[in-house]
Amino acid sequence: MITLNRCFKMKTLLPIIGIAIIGCSFTRYQKLGGKECMTQLHDIFNNMYTLIPKNKDILFVNYEITTCFRNETNPKLQDIKKTDIKMYSTATNYWFISNDISVYQDKKYTFTVIPMRKVIYWADRANDGIDNDKRMNEVKKMQDTLFKTCVVKECVLKSTEEKVITMVPEQKYANLLQIESVTYYLNPVKQQLLKQHIEYTKYKKLKYVEYVFKQVNATYKGLDINAPVKGLFLTAHDKLNATYSGYTLINVKKEQHN
Repeated sequence: MITLNRCFKMKTLLPIIGIAIIGCSFTRYQKLGGKECMTQLHDIFNNMYTLIPKNKDILFVNYEITTCFRNETNPKLQDIKKTDIKMYSTATNYWFISNDISVYQDKKYTFTVIPMRKVIYWADRANDGIDNDKRMNEVKKMQDTLFKTCVVKECVLKSTEEKVITMVPEQKYANLLQIESVTYYLNPVKQQLLKQHIEYTKYKKLKYVEYVFKQVNATYKGLDINAPVKGLFLTAHDKLNATYSGYTLINVKKEQHN
């Protein structure tokens, strides 16, 4: 499962975010100080940790990730892909749903669905390498790296509902990160991160990655994900149910290899 986890790791690094920033009244297109903006960014990513469910409350995050790759045969062309992702999380359960790959996890098992291959992997939760703490640690590690190696190039309040903060790497870290800039789009009124755009240098095949956050709800009631995930996929005899007719079940639980 570790190889599979890497397939969607990038998609799951940043989405556990619903954030708070200080809202004030500003003049349109007002430029703000870099120190103030850095403080706000730190507040955003510190406050997001409070959204991680501690019980059966459901955190729901709906976001779209856009990846743009440079075309190796024609530099004028770009290969762009957009993926809509819905993520549901409680203290013990986790659902990650997209067209390419979906993951369903409870205290005991993880089921990974790959529709293109019509394959479902069934693994032990204890051995799949994913949990809320590890996801959040990955998010924190990434953001801490950016904060330590980048400086605010520009911070502009375009309106009371839109603040744009652009950061660039310090010169000594530019080659290491291979990032041109990181831009955050904030809504001070709704206290939300709307979008994060990471632009890479010309030396990387990946040109940019962009996350657009459509909805963040820390007390979501629209779907209950607390039931055992095994019942979503298997019959009483551990066969795939009718919903997944035509799929192949691959059992990679630890007990199968003892």
